Amino acid sequence: VMMSTFGGNRSEPFDDDAVAFYSSIVSQVQNSIALRQKFRRFENKASSFEFVFNAIAEPAVLIDHDGRIVARNRAADDFARTSAEFRFRDTPACRLPENQRKLEAAIASVIDGYHEPAKSSAVVAVESGDANAPYLVEIRAIPGSRELHGRMPSAMMLITSRRPPEQRRLASLCAFYGLTPAETALCEHLVQGQSLIRCADLLGITEGTARQRLKTVFGKTETHSQTELVSLFASY
Repeated sequence: VMMSTFGGNRSEPFDDDAVAFYSSIVSQVQNSIALRQKFRRFENKASSFEFVFNAIAEPAVLIDHDGRIVARNRAADDFARTSAEFRFRDTPACRLPENQRKLEAAIASVIDGYHEPAKSSAVVAVESGDANAPYLVEIRAIPGSRELHGRMPSAMMLITSRRPPEQRRLASLCAFYGLTPAETALCEHLVQGQSLIRCADLLGITEGTARQRLKTVFGKTETHSQTELVSLFASY
């Protein structure tokens, strides 16, 4: 703003040091403006329940007072297709009976005692037969919620990923930009420093498919190179 007011970065009263300083922050200012424009474009969508619910990167399920599923977010749909431990039909279900008993007891305790602060949430470790660490399932009471699909949600169940926090953060950013699971997987490998050819090998796809997928990612994130894409994710 100051540079514009004085007619350009070579006009007085700027010396060389000032010019260097303001030049160094131009990209940050431009990035902030671009983000603000993105939020404005999303403003109308953000007022909808579906947009907010699907923006949650972790699998999330809304449950009514009878323990039945009211709604699932997009992450929960994707998770259900690949998980051997969970099923989301009429009610949340676990494959192993002992896990199912723990889950049902936690849901019941939160729903029946949501008006008591000490019982407003519960965390259950769901053992997985093919993993080194359990899933962590958190059930949170949501009293006073509005009616959805003809029913009133009483609690939300969140399934915490076993992935490291850095990967969860990347997944959230990819969800913000509307990337598909396949595009997100490609970005995860690129951020780790893998070449596009190596990414294709790790994902079991051809180099041509990887390039086309990367081109789509460029369009959604408004970037133009792998370096710019990785820098974008690293800037958050």
